[in-house]
Amino acid sequence: MQNSKQLELLNPAQSLINEHVIFMESLNKLSEALKFLDQECNDLPDSILQIAESTYFDMNEHLNIHFIKEEEIFFPLIEHIFPSGRAKFQFLHIDHDKLRLTFEQFSNLLQDIRSFGADNKLIIKLKDVSTEMIRLFYYHIVAEDTVYLEVAREKLPSDIAELAIKQMNELESRIREIN
Repeated sequence: MQNSKQLELLNPAQSLINEHVIFMESLNKLSEALKFLDQECNDLPDSILQIAESTYFDMNEHLNIHFIKEEEIFFPLIEHIFPSGRAKFQFLHIDHDKLRLTFEQFSNLLQDIRSFGADNKLIIKLKDVSTEMIRLFYYHIVAEDTVYLEVAREKLPSDIAELAIKQMNELESRIREIN
């Protein structure tokens, strides 16, 4: 039986699912940390700020690259092979826009807290935006993984899977060189 790293080398769907694991682990830590903040909180404990910043760095490092790999390589490939899935992918594109916007709000709030300090209003807003971001990501990842598993079950032809993996890796390398 092949492990997920071996499958990632062979199947673009598995590669993207493995990236979802990184997002989910980080979001789960943030979700747990937010439970310690209440509506009366006037101070953001350093431990919670560190977790929020760690989530920011995890997401910032991988998120845009992940979305671009999906939008420019994987989705068009799958839409071509499985035309019946086109509607599902249109919704996933819309989700990406919502996720980018929510992540930007999260990032801006962290920047404000770093610049001006945390007061009750910023802490509550950070908690609310973070909670919404987590909710959107959870639903989105479940939706994508369901579609991806469906695609993986259909078994992409190996030559197409290899080409997609190659293109995704090259795209990621180019983007990382620019950044």
